[in-house]
Amino acid sequence: MFTKYLIIFLFNTTLVGFLNGRVFNNNSENQIVDLFDKNKNALVSVWKDREKPDLKNLSTGFFIDNYGHVITSNVNFGKPGNFIIIFNKKYFGCKRIGFDRVTGLCLLKVLKLPEKFTFIKIFPETKIPKTGSFILAITQKLGLPPSLRVSTVMGNMPDSFPFFRMELKLIIGERGSPVFDLHGSFVGFISKPISVIEESLILPSFAVDRIIRDLKVYGKVNYGWIGLNVSSKYDGKIYVKSILPDSPLTGKDFKENDIILNIGNYEIKSYRDYRMALFYARPDTKLKVVLERKLEKKSFLINIKLKPNLLETQQNSIKINKPKSYEKSSAKN
Repeated sequence: MFTKYLIIFLFNTTLVGFLNGRVFNNNSENQIVDLFDKNKNALVSVWKDREKPDLKNLSTGFFIDNYGHVITSNVNFGKPGNFIIIFNKKYFGCKRIGFDRVTGLCLLKVLKLPEKFTFIKIFPETKIPKTGSFILAITQKLGLPPSLRVSTVMGNMPDSFPFFRMELKLIIGERGSPVFDLHGSFVGFISKPISVIEESLILPSFAVDRIIRDLKVYGKVNYGWIGLNVSSKYDGKIYVKSILPDSPLTGKDFKENDIILNIGNYEIKSYRDYRMALFYARPDTKLKVVLERKLEKKSFLINIKLKPNLLETQQNSIKINKPKSYEKSSAKN
């Protein structure tokens, strides 16, 4: 028995060493160093209320353009206060452009541009790295100079769209740090920790881009809403559960257990697809929704509304008509 486990241990050790050699060879090491050198001058430490410094209000941020816009993440930035950034040991005042409480993204703009800063380009088409792949975070823990941390993608968060997970226990000040893949592409930034499992949630690049666009124009994020409760079953399909009050679907021929096939240009094959479609839905626009009921397809053109207070809509949820077949089966049970 001991020999068996020894062989398994030696095999796994050899395999890990082989993989590490393939991933982190000399060329890869040079690429990582180049990535760090290229982006370190985009990083800043972000403080709230300089007169009353508190480590709880310290986070990392980074420039995203030549105009001095900085993004960071901290729930405390949703409250009124003065904001400053520290860049190259110098203090710079900044104003808050907007804050999204859903994702924790805060957009700031410095009042006076510092010298010799760089910025990180954000591309919405950049894909989330596959589970198990290596990613790199440039952080400023405790307000120290930028440093590099290597981690692994742990997968998506089914109930916390649009985040994905990173195997990294955060140190004070690291929230808001940019994250890159091994090709040097920005893939997201650290939004908040998951202390129970010592991981972190990463807000992906496409979500960062979508949120920043709204914050620059409106100072807040306008999420679209169709007023629908849905459920996902063992087959992965998305089923209609109920319609909420004031929903744009009110009066439409929706029934409980109808299957949602499409919303706009998005084919709905999972709960994540459903959340993605609504994430990009804009208020005061029209979208086509396609349903399936007893193998028959039905389509509707609906007006997207501005998302209201979610708690209020859930408390006032109303039921919709059930198909006759479903009523019979329910009665039997």
